[in-house]
Amino acid sequence: MNSKLPKSVLFLSYGIYVFFFFSSAFAWIYLRILTVSEVMSMYLSIPFFIILLIAFAIPTALYVSANRNMVLYTTGKTSVENISKQLKNYQTLTIVFPIALSIGSPILLCRLSGITNAANTITAATLISVANLFTFALLFYVLFMQKMETSMKFIPLVKGYGTMPLIARNLIVAFFSFTSVFFIFTGTLLHTIPTDMNFIKFLLQHIVPVGFISLVTGLFDIFTQSRGTAIRIKLIKEFSGDLASGNYKRDKIEILSRDEFGFLINDLNTFYDVIKALLGSLQNNTNTSSSVAEQLSSMMAGTSNSVNQISNSISGVFDKVSHQSESVNSVQETVKQMTGEILNLNACIDEQVAQFTESSAAIEEMVSNIQSVTDVVKKNQEAIGNLRNATNSGQTSIEATVKDVKNMTQESEGLLDASRVIQSIASQTNLLAMNASIEAAHAGEFGAGFAVVADEIRKLAEDSSSQGKRITTVIQQIIAAINEIAKRTSAVQKEFNNIFNLSNTVADQDEVVLNAMNEQNAGNSQVLIALRETQNITAKVKSGADKINEGSSLVSMEMFKLIEETKQISSDMDNISSETTAIGDAVNNVTQVVSQNNSSIESLVAEMNKFEI
Repeated sequence: MNSKLPKSVLFLSYGIYVFFFFSSAFAWIYLRILTVSEVMSMYLSIPFFIILLIAFAIPTALYVSANRNMVLYTTGKTSVENISKQLKNYQTLTIVFPIALSIGSPILLCRLSGITNAANTITAATLISVANLFTFALLFYVLFMQKMETSMKFIPLVKGYGTMPLIARNLIVAFFSFTSVFFIFTGTLLHTIPTDMNFIKFLLQHIVPVGFISLVTGLFDIFTQSRGTAIRIKLIKEFSGDLASGNYKRDKIEILSRDEFGFLINDLNTFYDVIKALLGSLQNNTNTSSSVAEQLSSMMAGTSNSVNQISNSISGVFDKVSHQSESVNSVQETVKQMTGEILNLNACIDEQVAQFTESSAAIEEMVSNIQSVTDVVKKNQEAIGNLRNATNSGQTSIEATVKDVKNMTQESEGLLDASRVIQSIASQTNLLAMNASIEAAHAGEFGAGFAVVADEIRKLAEDSSSQGKRITTVIQQIIAAINEIAKRTSAVQKEFNNIFNLSNTVADQDEVVLNAMNEQNAGNSQVLIALRETQNITAKVKSGADKINEGSSLVSMEMFKLIEETKQISSDMDNISSETTAIGDAVNNVTQVVSQNNSSIESLVAEMNKFEI
């Protein structure tokens, strides 16, 4: 980056300050305002050289000062506002000082050369000098401004610190151009017309050619100013055209002036940076959106498949729940049947207990009767002793009776087989217990407690069956023995007529009977113990049956709850199926929206690709 103004700026400023001296001398001579000798006297004088030295010194000093300030700016020792203000002052002074020189130098030189204001010579010379400055220096000034501002493009534009506005530039160019022509005519007309020609001839031969040159030069000044404006407009047009066509790869416009066009270009460059960054971000976001849209589309396809799989799984679960519901209903019917059988079992057990109680009472009564017979035998022993001699004839019958009683005593050892009735009941109980165990196994974990109770009932039934067999056999034998005793007793009664004759025999037999009855009492005690054990077993069976009944009721209640829960699950599965269908529809809608979004993003990507960033 060049931090100094180019030398051409200095040379152009020299043209502004110096060129009008020589063009003015030519105009003075051509318009007959001053003679050649007068001009030579003025320009060869020391004051002229001093003025000329000043004309070179002022732009040189301004140029050096401007470069020094620019160096200070590039090194960060002064602000952009300060450098902009100083360079603007440089441009302003480059107008003011030459105008002052164009006015003061002819007056001073004419006075010092002895030229008086006779015939308005000094006034006319001054007007012609200013007209030459406005005509030719203006061209140098336009080029000076353009060159200087071009070399200042690295200095940022700050509002309020620009250079001469565009309107002021155009007005100055137009004003100076037409004023120069006006001053030429005015200055020439103020001076006395030469005596060797009339006004028309002087006008056509001298005034008009100079005015024409001044006018053409002024028009060229306007053209030069307008050309700079046209160049900037062309740059702006090309720049905006490239932006309109989407070309954001091009460089920004260089700021060639620091007027309204400079601020416009600066704003366009800022706009270019903002739009380029925006389009770059938008392009990146569009590409990201396109990638996300593709991922979303893929994910939605996967989601749709997942929803379909979920729907199929829910249908399978719903079928299984329906099958389970049917199984639960079947199990409930089985439990109802089992409960009915358990109630029947309880009724049978109650009946068994009642029958066994009656049998036990009868046996106890029999034992009591046997005890009574024993007591009677004891009481009759003395009488029998008296009748011992009379009992000989009934000895045979008594012996037979004793034999039968012995047989009854021997067979009383098999009383344990008398539990056939109990065995039958126990067998039925065992079968019911086995059925209960099977049904409990079918019930799963809900029948676990019921299975334990059924197992205990089965064990009790087996024990009852064993004891019942023995009791049944004993009871039958006792009944048979009693019947036989009864028959023998009838025979004994028939022989009682001979008791008195056979008392000795009766006494002996009575002793034997007494002994047998004592043994019978001992056997009866064992029978009573067995009966009590059987009663206890029956009570346990009854308790077990009650527990089974309670367990059955609990199972029935749990089955009812299970059915209700199964119905609730079925209802929930229906709701889930409906919601899943709704989700599937929503997923399909989202998939369509995603597809439309993909199309929109593809269109947006295509449009964004038209921009070259």
